[in-house]
Amino acid sequence: MTELKSTNLSRNQIYELAEKFAEKTSYTPGVTDIVDYVENQLHGKIEYSDNPKDSVGGSISVNSRENFTIYLSKATSHKRDVFTIAHELGHYFLHSRLGEIKINANRSDDIDEAEKEANSFAAAFLMPEKMLRKLYAEKDGNLSALADAFKVSLTAMNWRCINLGLKKV
Repeated sequence: MTELKSTNLSRNQIYELAEKFAEKTSYTPGVTDIVDYVENQLHGKIEYSDNPKDSVGGSISVNSRENFTIYLSKATSHKRDVFTIAHELGHYFLHSRLGEIKINANRSDDIDEAEKEANSFAAAFLMPEKMLRKLYAEKDGNLSALADAFKVSLTAMNWRCINLGLKKV
């Protein structure tokens, strides 16, 4: 298996790629069930784990285009899992190149460039900028309502709004 390497893409380039990937693979933010999407649209697997490495997140093992497994903790909430799945899809798309490169991306306390890239991918995949900006205005910046609309955690929504300059830290 190959060590994860940064793509050296800018955050905005990653945002654009994530949104295009979602669009081309028929993922509709806030509507599509992400577990069903991974298993039926992308033909991957999702397994729940008691592994302590997965206790606050997850990991992914990619062997080929249609042979990848995302491991999630049994101890996390569904909304947390949604972001974790999208994060692991970021590794699948960016770092394994849709299964061309075999990888194992395991939970680590180190937040390196590849992890930041996967986070950026997940944020744009789940909460596309144009859609978020439109709903942000419609919902008067109510982060809780926005998180519900996109079916993500309040924490994920808060960070996405900060990164898009909609909200200050």
